[in-house]
Amino acid sequence: MKNYLMALNRYGGPDSVRKVQIALLTKAIEIDTSYFIAYWNKFNCQVQLKQYAGALITGKRLVILRPNDPVNEFLVGKVYDKLGDTIHAKAYYKNYLSYCSSILDTMATSNRQYRFVVEEKAIVLILLGQQQNGKAILKKLFDTEPISMNKPFDSLYMGLTRKDIIDGKDLRMTVDNTSYSINP
Repeated sequence: MKNYLMALNRYGGPDSVRKVQIALLTKAIEIDTSYFIAYWNKFNCQVQLKQYAGALITGKRLVILRPNDPVNEFLVGKVYDKLGDTIHAKAYYKNYLSYCSSILDTMATSNRQYRFVVEEKAIVLILLGQQQNGKAILKKLFDTEPISMNKPFDSLYMGLTRKDIIDGKDLRMTVDNTSYSINP
């Protein structure tokens, strides 16, 4: 199977491989309807292939299988946004924003994950149409960042628009011969 997928990738491209992966993952899900990793991988393949209607169905199953994992809700919100349904997208984003806020209320600022959760909160605020609030959080991170290697990333995040986040726009910059990239 591995050789087949390698040949398919070489001659048919990554999209061909993803289509085969989706077919195999669908079979695995038919065998075990609670196989979370199969749903997760299928969802990612569907999003990469821009099969948003199918990804929405798969994403909703992820939420059912792991109802306490707000990341799944955030991803389903992004799919809703891709489909142009901003009302449903915002409902899912609001759940993720609540999660971020509750985590930050109890997390020490010295925690290694603190910065990541703050960035996620800012991104969700931008997705919810609260660009000023989201950008203010990102600017505060930039202004208080003691580690200069994070500054280019902060700068890239501050330049994000709602459309960039939804489209997954790849943003890059080079500083002192070092390339930095984000793909929200």
